[in-house]
Amino acid sequence: MVRTLYLPRMDAAVMMRLPRYARGLKLVRLGVFLMLLQLGVSIVMTLKGLGASTPEEAFDAIKWVQYFLWVNIAATVAMLVGNLLALPDFALARISIHLVLIAVVGFAIASLALWWSHHVISAFVKVALDPDSSAEDVLAVADGLRSLKLAATVKDLSYVIGLIAVLRAVRQFAVANDQLALRDLASNLTGLLVIMLVGDLFYQLTYGLGSGGGALPIVGLFAAVTVGGYWIYCHLRLQRFLENAAYFVNEPHHLPAATLVNPGTIEADAPTPRPSARAITKPSVPSSTASAPVIVVAPELRPAPAPRAESSSEGDPADVPRFLR
Repeated sequence: MVRTLYLPRMDAAVMMRLPRYARGLKLVRLGVFLMLLQLGVSIVMTLKGLGASTPEEAFDAIKWVQYFLWVNIAATVAMLVGNLLALPDFALARISIHLVLIAVVGFAIASLALWWSHHVISAFVKVALDPDSSAEDVLAVADGLRSLKLAATVKDLSYVIGLIAVLRAVRQFAVANDQLALRDLASNLTGLLVIMLVGDLFYQLTYGLGSGGGALPIVGLFAAVTVGGYWIYCHLRLQRFLENAAYFVNEPHHLPAATLVNPGTIEADAPTPRPSARAITKPSVPSSTASAPVIVVAPELRPAPAPRAESSSEGDPADVPRFLR
């Protein structure tokens, strides 16, 4: 019978520190913080757009749209760079890099979609503010604004796919290091982001940018508040998760890890006792009977004979009375 023990695994290929990957996760966390910051910019942008009554106020609202896009671009670029930093450490630790590559592609597409939206809006503002532009020029540039809805949908889709790939990469690292709590938390957040992706795409295709507001504005407002609230909740959870993940990626030995070992290897790797140490020897047991139960037979206990009374006579023992013998 072979007995198994669980001892900490010290696999240098996996349990090593990954400082660049930890810095990359911190950059992704910074991008998530910027995404939360752009929510405040979008509120100001919406208020200025709703309260615009003159052309100057309308162009001022458009400038806030540009600020909104700049913050989004900074967030996705930070996430892109953060995942690029993870590639050398994953290759050094011999962990598959396909999830990191998916995240890189997703954030790159999101950055390009945001840059295209900023380019289209900037071109429209430039032509509209040019006194030499004709009405035909303004209408020609305004046709490019129709692509903003497609760009927003592509950006949201690629952005959430990149976040899901980041979580799956962290889960892959946690599985390789037996970090069960980190693995389960990454799986739970992945499910939350999938729900966020479905809700965001539904809103973009029904009540989002360029959809006309839908048939029922009240329902559209309710959908916007619901999707926005859930979006904030997911990003707050994600920011906290990335902070913990960056710490444990840089210090993987702070979480328990176990592996299946053979007792023979433990005896072989045991340190040799010093000559001055007191050795305790044990009887050797044949290998064929190592797994058999050990039966200990206690020695038979017999009552000790009662002490005999000493006789005061010094003669022959036969002269001693019988009851005194």
